[in-house]
Amino acid sequence: MILSLFYFDAYSPLQKLIERAPTKLVFSVNESYPGDVGFDPLGLKPSDPEEFATLATKELQNGRLAMLGAAGMIAQELTNGEEIFVNLGLAQDRFDPSTLPVQF
Repeated sequence: MILSLFYFDAYSPLQKLIERAPTKLVFSVNESYPGDVGFDPLGLKPSDPEEFATLATKELQNGRLAMLGAAGMIAQELTNGEEIFVNLGLAQDRFDPSTLPVQF
């Protein structure tokens, strides 16, 4: 009985995936750009390679700035032990250290 469950739950879908898989994968080094996998459902990717490189650089810089911002918020919370919204006055400090499973 367990084997029949395995067949219907796992083997059958896996077999269908194997049947639909391409037999030969072709990778073209000259026509690809790192991170460009062809997923652009809204058609936002520029057709000009130079404009695409500029947009990719802008996205990288935006991501780096966001990581710095998140690190700053985490550092502030670690410095005084209060959450960022408590520091901004947007929330009440309801944290009770006695409820932690490990006491420091």
